[in-house]
Amino acid sequence: IDERRQLHQWQLWLFLERSAEEQQYLLSDSQRLLFREAMQMTVARPSGLQRSVSDALSAVRSGFQEEHLEPSTGYSLDLAFPSSRVAIEVDGPFHFL
Repeated sequence: IDERRQLHQWQLWLFLERSAEEQQYLLSDSQRLLFREAMQMTVARPSGLQRSVSDALSAVRSGFQEEHLEPSTGYSLDLAFPSSRVAIEVDGPFHFL
């Protein structure tokens, strides 16, 4: 499942960097769906840093959602204000290890 999630993230990056027409030739519809489902099945494990940011944010503003599943991409956003289309990703020092 981890490999499929990574392929979904690559697909999202490709979509942002290139046109949808270029993307369609690389992966079939069934592959894109399979990779997206793998992303949606991932269980989020918020870090201590993410919880701290969430606590600080809740002290100044209400209405945000933690681990918001973005419907068009299947991507889980750490913190989001969906009605405002604002998202915050909290990547701490261990994110890149």
